[in-house]
Amino acid sequence: MESAPAALSGQVRSVGALFRVSEGDAVHCAATAVQSREQNLIMTSARCLVDPRTRKGYKGLVFIPQYHDKTAPQGVYLLKDLFFPPGFLDDTSDPAYDYGFATVYNGAGSHPSGRAVDVGPLGANVPTQGLEWNLRVSNRYHAFGYPRTPTGEPRLFPGSALQWCEGTSGRMSGHEALTIECRIDRMAPGGPVIDAFDQRKGLGRVVGVVSGLLGDTPGERPDGVAFAYFNSLFADIYAKASTHTTGQPDLAAMKPVLDELNLKTD
Repeated sequence: MESAPAALSGQVRSVGALFRVSEGDAVHCAATAVQSREQNLIMTSARCLVDPRTRKGYKGLVFIPQYHDKTAPQGVYLLKDLFFPPGFLDDTSDPAYDYGFATVYNGAGSHPSGRAVDVGPLGANVPTQGLEWNLRVSNRYHAFGYPRTPTGEPRLFPGSALQWCEGTSGRMSGHEALTIECRIDRMAPGGPVIDAFDQRKGLGRVVGVVSGLLGDTPGERPDGVAFAYFNSLFADIYAKASTHTTGQPDLAAMKPVLDELNLKTD
């Protein structure tokens, strides 16, 4: 995967990392702040929200927009309500249904005194990406994510910096999903696939979410990414998720979360 230039990495403020508090400071997935009425909505892979083994939502998920090298410059956002297509639970390996939304509480940050403070709604702190669906297949897109390689493989990437690749989309054989062939390093799922990406503004229109990698052979570089084709079902789920409210987090409960993640805010 091409490494994002330093200026680009800093400007894609809407994209960040998901963490499971129980796993400490290991990146779980990527996610993106997207437009909604309540300014509190993120989008990611369904497998990042739901445990395929238990078929239940993960507990203690937090989103850190613009995450880079253990910093949380825009705060830490605890997830509340989860939304994903019912078809995902029928076949959790099918990228066609591997997308989802989550509402987040207001962000929490660390005060110099050591207590947690409310930093406000997500959409007030970072620009949010627009969404598009029912597009033609053969478009050129950017795909983003945090690198993650299982322990024990030859090359280890700690997931400390956002990376990206670019390619033309096509149909995925045997699935109602799309692919982008591009040279990448292995990365966590959940990052956005963006159309009409403006590198100066760090904005575009999200048309997909990274589900899996093409040619994902241990020790070798994958050939690209797979992602769902957004259709009318996607639009219905988005409409439902975008109207849910959240509000202020339990700041006393967020203090140990910030400590456990070993993060700092700017």
